[in-house]
Amino acid sequence: MSPRNHRDGSAGSSTRLCRLALASALALGAVPWAQAAEVAITQPTNEQTIHSNLGEVMVSVQVSDAAPGSRVRLSVDGRALPSDGGSMIALRGLDRGTHVLKAELLAADGQVVATSPPVTFYLWHASSRNPHRAK
Repeated sequence: MSPRNHRDGSAGSSTRLCRLALASALALGAVPWAQAAEVAITQPTNEQTIHSNLGEVMVSVQVSDAAPGSRVRLSVDGRALPSDGGSMIALRGLDRGTHVLKAELLAADGQVVATSPPVTFYLWHASSRNPHRAK
């Protein structure tokens, strides 16, 4: 016989008690329903090759559900960069090769609220050994 079929109703009472406790906690604001903030790098895409002899790369960062006063901190190859808070960030003077980007969403107090998955991209420079030929 399953617990629901007991005549004493203890299983049903337990379930009702849990539901009542959850409803009470929600009514008192003890369990927030707010969505968690998220941050993602949308440009460049992961594993993308970028052709730039000057080492210039445009990075686009998308943020959702951020609290007022939040800001984005971008890091390139583990080194955090100063940020103006915009969603488009211009990187200049990067060396050719493999680079890894990561974005962090910081609350107004500086605490990390969300971290993006890392994005790896490859920067290609033309050289005499590997010239860029226009088609």
